[in-house]
Amino acid sequence: MIDMFWRLFSILENVYFFPKRRLWKLFFTLGKKTYRSLYPLTIMIGVTDKCNLKCVMCPRTLGKVDLGSEDLTLEKFKYIIAQLPCLQNVAITGFGEPLFCKDLFDMIKYSKSKNRRTRLVSNGTLLDAENQIKLLESGLDEVSFSIDSPSPEGYARIRGRNLLDQVVKNITNLAKLRDERNSPMKIMVNYVAMKSNYAEIPEMVELCIKMGVDRLTISDVAYQLDMRIDEELKQQSLRSFKDGQTVDLRKKIKEAKEEAKTHGLAIALKGIGYETSAASRCYVPFYAPLIRLNGDVEPCCHVHNLSMGNIYKEKFSEIFNNKNMRNFRKTVLQKPPDFCRHCYDLYSHTTHN
Repeated sequence: MIDMFWRLFSILENVYFFPKRRLWKLFFTLGKKTYRSLYPLTIMIGVTDKCNLKCVMCPRTLGKVDLGSEDLTLEKFKYIIAQLPCLQNVAITGFGEPLFCKDLFDMIKYSKSKNRRTRLVSNGTLLDAENQIKLLESGLDEVSFSIDSPSPEGYARIRGRNLLDQVVKNITNLAKLRDERNSPMKIMVNYVAMKSNYAEIPEMVELCIKMGVDRLTISDVAYQLDMRIDEELKQQSLRSFKDGQTVDLRKKIKEAKEEAKTHGLAIALKGIGYETSAASRCYVPFYAPLIRLNGDVEPCCHVHNLSMGNIYKEKFSEIFNNKNMRNFRKTVLQKPPDFCRHCYDLYSHTTHN
């Protein structure tokens, strides 16, 4: 039955007034008790596992994920997109740096040709002048750069190499070029906050203002890796703060928000200042799965090495509501396992200033 709907949607999705999101919400309301979902609204696609950094909080650095040696090809990217009618958002991400993927810009162009809002997550180290132009000409909607310290020493400690000056230069030049061309592309920065760098949040705001970015997202460090709790990262988490540290964190956040507001920089907080409760629910597996480089479909970007099926061996429409996926959704909603209860996506939705 679901497969029949998907074939119909592949025809109707190009009709201007076809209510994709409204229809999804209706089916979600009716179908969540059976743990089924109509179709994903967002898909995260890993295009490469190659990376030039060794971030202390990354699953690849900690050996928590199996990595591939080949990049995703444009043909495989098209194959994936073709199986996802009514998809609204494509996030190009994964366990590597996407700019290593030679077909990246053609993938973005193809995604945009299918009217998908397209987002890229990058560390910014490879964003030279040529790639800046290619990025703008691809039609990309949003690019998020990962920077976890405004100081070269802090950046090197967290990311394994002292490349902050290069990254800042690349982002600053991209923002200037974007403005010169009147491009609507949004430029974001992601900041993973921990005990070792939370005090630098106000300085990070200042750096973002200087670079000309549109939004700074500050998130607590994720320490639920490979479906287990990483104790060392847990101790770095803001959720492990004592009373005095919590007061100082709130002070830093308040200071950062005030400075950002003055200069028109948006700030988003993920998993900071919230407590989970019995009423907390996560619906990410209903609408935003991750497709790994090897084709494995995982229920979300936080659950690693838990394949629901492989898109090169089965239809995505079958994987998305198979027994494994439905059982996972049921578990997450009824009694979230430890690796879910400690996820910041269970704490709250993103909040903006």
